[in-house]
Amino acid sequence: MRNFLLAVIAATGLVGCVGGIDTNPGPGSGSGSGSGSGSGSGDPGTVVGTAQSKQMFDTSVYPILSGKCMGCHNAQSPLSGAPGFVAPSATDGYRVATASPQLIGDLKPADAHILTTIAAGHNAVTYSQTDITSITDWLTAELNARAGGAPGSTDLLSEFSGCLTQTDFDTAKMATSWANMQLNNGSRAACGACHDNFEYNQIATTVSPKFFTFISTNAVAMSQYFTLDSPTNPTKVIINQKHLQDVATPAPAYTGHGQFTLTNSAGMKALNTFYTAATAKLAAGTCGPPTLK
Repeated sequence: MRNFLLAVIAATGLVGCVGGIDTNPGPGSGSGSGSGSGSGSGDPGTVVGTAQSKQMFDTSVYPILSGKCMGCHNAQSPLSGAPGFVAPSATDGYRVATASPQLIGDLKPADAHILTTIAAGHNAVTYSQTDITSITDWLTAELNARAGGAPGSTDLLSEFSGCLTQTDFDTAKMATSWANMQLNNGSRAACGACHDNFEYNQIATTVSPKFFTFISTNAVAMSQYFTLDSPTNPTKVIINQKHLQDVATPAPAYTGHGQFTLTNSAGMKALNTFYTAATAKLAAGTCGPPTLK
């Protein structure tokens, strides 16, 4: 996959669409939380075995990201077309970073995009050997904390893209279900009002072919709805439920977004139906070639 980073920005209403979303599914209740059923409701990105890896990130890695990446990749207000993976505050930094499979990959230093991107000289930003060592040590500690539960790679998302079909997308009613989701602030503003053309790095449109093309070929668009379940072994693709839950609540880092009800919503029901159809193809070995770019 050529897209290295992950984030999305969503709407506050019909006017002034701002705010962001990050990843990680997790059950919740109430108007701002998300819930799903079946194998698509895992919990990637949470601390699994020890607080050591989080402490390492907070102490040694977040300062690197905030100092070198915040300008373009602020999770709350990234540059247009530049996914946000750095939380504005250190308090939310670990949750946002570990929620990005396209940033940390399978947590193995050799594969993690945070390091491969640095090695490629991304935007000519200079990182010291101490920076690289700090990131490497953190990734290793994170992988150990998860007891080796992340043996896959972001290539799993690419493979999964081949399991997505326009027919299943339409059968699940993804386009209308997401584009017509409304805020709870009385404005009745719908997702499609701000995201019809992938504004703020999020797609939600009633134009089904356009929606499907984005979600099946664009890594940023796809990862707003699907992510990797890294704490499990083997790693698998799951619904990015917590990502959606964070913006629906909204989570502290994304208070610019209006609240909406995710639990038992038409959007979540459609996403579960779409996911189930794709995983059935994956299990049967009947997926097409990868479409993710």
